[in-house]
Amino acid sequence: MTKKPESKPAAGGAEKPQAKRSKLKLALFALVPLVLAGAGYGGWTFYATAAHHAVGDHAGKPDPIAVSAVPTEIAAESSFTHSHGLARIIEHRCGRIRIDQLKALSQEEARADGMLAALSWEAAARRTAALNDMTCPRFLSEIRSANAKAAAVLEARASADKKSGGH
Repeated sequence: MTKKPESKPAAGGAEKPQAKRSKLKLALFALVPLVLAGAGYGGWTFYATAAHHAVGDHAGKPDPIAVSAVPTEIAAESSFTHSHGLARIIEHRCGRIRIDQLKALSQEEARADGMLAALSWEAAARRTAALNDMTCPRFLSEIRSANAKAAAVLEARASADKKSGGH
């Protein structure tokens, strides 16, 4: 039937004891994967930093890409281009105001970072979804404030240029 035959002891009468693993072998089997993993991680970090320094080293020149500490979405909504775009978008409903300084700094931002300028216009267009007769004064007040900040920035630059002799 389905019964397995019983194993018979060896001819000597006593069963042969199973070989026990030594504690040294057990320790080696446990430590070898850890050592290999550590060596792999160490090698990876060494070569990754070496590659990073090779790419980041521009022979003493400054890094060609300036990285902003502020996330792009927030920078886009707080830029001069955003306020300029907002003024242009709402002028048909709320009226036109003078934004000469804001326009000048907006053009500088667009030359320096075209992606930021595009995101600023998108954010301005998104904000005008709430445009109505009651929100016009709030938008206009915000634009006037941004224009005053732009005027202060341009004035500070002009005074710095006068001090340095125009260089």
